[in-house]
Amino acid sequence: MSFKISNIVDYNQFIALDIGTSKIKVLICSIEGGGIKVLGSAIMRQSKKNIIDGEIADLYGVSETIKKAISKAGENLDEIPSDIVISLWSVLTFSDIIHMNYIRENPESPITMDEIDHIVKKVEHTSLDRVKGKIRERTGIIESEMKLVTTSIISIIVDGKKLGNPIGFTGKNIKLGVINVFVPLSYVNMIQNIGRGLSKNVISLIPSIVTLPKLLEEKDENFDFNCYIDFGASKTTIVVLNRGEILGGNTLNFGFGLLEETFKQKEPQLGYLDIEHHITHIEQAYEEHKEVFDLFFGVLFDAIFVAMTDITKQLFLKNIFLSGWGASEFLQKKLEEHLQKKNIGNDIHMEQILETIENISPHDIWSFIQVFSLAKATEEMLLLKKDPIARILRYIIYRYE
Repeated sequence: MSFKISNIVDYNQFIALDIGTSKIKVLICSIEGGGIKVLGSAIMRQSKKNIIDGEIADLYGVSETIKKAISKAGENLDEIPSDIVISLWSVLTFSDIIHMNYIRENPESPITMDEIDHIVKKVEHTSLDRVKGKIRERTGIIESEMKLVTTSIISIIVDGKKLGNPIGFTGKNIKLGVINVFVPLSYVNMIQNIGRGLSKNVISLIPSIVTLPKLLEEKDENFDFNCYIDFGASKTTIVVLNRGEILGGNTLNFGFGLLEETFKQKEPQLGYLDIEHHITHIEQAYEEHKEVFDLFFGVLFDAIFVAMTDITKQLFLKNIFLSGWGASEFLQKKLEEHLQKKNIGNDIHMEQILETIENISPHDIWSFIQVFSLAKATEEMLLLKKDPIARILRYIIYRYE
């Protein structure tokens, strides 16, 4: 499970896949001129029998939907890539952020990549020990059934100085911040089976707690105290960052699917398409269905606040970035009103994370943000393979077997 640049496969085209509970999202991407280019995209609705309680229930049904989505995304291409990266969205994802001090035997010698490899490898088992209590409490899964899927450096400090790239520097005391992400081995095996069924090479499973912050890195606000919230159908992901460093993330086991269920209970005369229309056009439907929306917003916003403060008690946000299903200006306004009552920051700025994605219709951008963040993380993986010295702090090191 060690941290190794050599584990990263060198490829220039790939498929980014987000297996959502409501829809499958696919981007086919290439790396051109040091940047990412979207070659094709597709959204395919999931059958409700494929996903139960937010988890995959019908492996064959999900695989068939993915095949259709990939074919649709690549319908104008001569060839569809064989390499695929998959967004890790299971609520059974467990992350641990660990900081360690390392005293170098020869402080006059330049720091090397092999040395960083060695330091990170030492914290892997410690990290699993730290999270296994949480794992037992939430799932009953024992330690041996968990797998480390992602290791990411989030901060490097050498002799008290924070560095973006430590390679070549000298120093005695290295303080390293690392985030490790674990998932049940059964989940990894299931994704491997999906990959085999697609006749694709599954390169990595990358959790959203790691991919979503990639969309902030080119923003001026990247080094502020930030929170990122992504709204899904059955999941809501919250990531808190400060000075470009991930402080932690939480996944709520519900999303806008709960609003759909609330409509069914409170207004049973509405059909499925009517409910979906109201959710998609909240601002227009709000006054007529105020009771339903307010009930849902109260539950959602309170849960988001608890998730934020669970990550860090010293929460004083400057910005909140939104994406996903229902992440409209109206939702933004309602969330602002709710959080003004909480002591988590003064005059918090709030906005949607992206307004444009190349070759994606403006109407569909909110659907593709999660999978686009996955593509951005993969882009950085490839650039690291080609140039291990470049911007190491902002790159992710993956191990996937």
